[in-house]
Amino acid sequence: MMRKLRVIGYRFILRHYRVQAEMARRANLCGEGKKRVYSGKFALSSVVFCGNCGNLYRRIKWNNRGVKSTVWRCVSRVDKDVASCTGRTLRENELQRAIVNAVNDILNRKDAVIAVLEKNVSDTLNNGASSRIADIDQELDKLQHELLAENVDKAAVQEIGNTILALREEKQTLMEKIARNRKAQDRVTEMVKYLNEQDRIINEYSEALVRRLIERISVYDDRVVVKFKSGLETAVWM
Repeated sequence: MMRKLRVIGYRFILRHYRVQAEMARRANLCGEGKKRVYSGKFALSSVVFCGNCGNLYRRIKWNNRGVKSTVWRCVSRVDKDVASCTGRTLRENELQRAIVNAVNDILNRKDAVIAVLEKNVSDTLNNGASSRIADIDQELDKLQHELLAENVDKAAVQEIGNTILALREEKQTLMEKIARNRKAQDRVTEMVKYLNEQDRIINEYSEALVRRLIERISVYDDRVVVKFKSGLETAVWM
């Protein structure tokens, strides 16, 4: 009977862990804070942000004193239900030109950039997370055998169970870190691939290029900062 109770207790611990892990996973899906998303056919629709207030920029058709044009404006200046912002308005061709200049800045320094990116990949691969996970698995195996031993009392079961939960939480954190690192490695690899393919600067804006390489664009009063998916950033002064 005592052994049966220990097994039930162990299963309860595992079930508790699974519930906690699922709750954490769902919470992570929601993210933190308010986030505006404007999806659409334009690659820039959800990647251009205001450097002053942090809100997204929206693509709008503008009629300024009879002159029609396409511009990008901070939604804090467009929507009436949010605080006003002084973020600059950018004509679409200005924004696109800034992106072209940012990409060309990287291309002009591509040998040095590739060296930095490859080092970053190497550093990421050597973070020791996989080795620690292997150690945790060994510790968990040992604790699980201790938990099912005949001479384990109730207090010991509780202590071992708490240790198991802590180790599993650490393992989960490390696995998430590895997943993030792999994603980062993929992004770096994609950037290196593009730089190796491109043997000259670009002259035209490309929606496909934005989707492939760019993660975020921040618009300030005097510059546009382009952050690439590989982690690189470059500023274009305007």
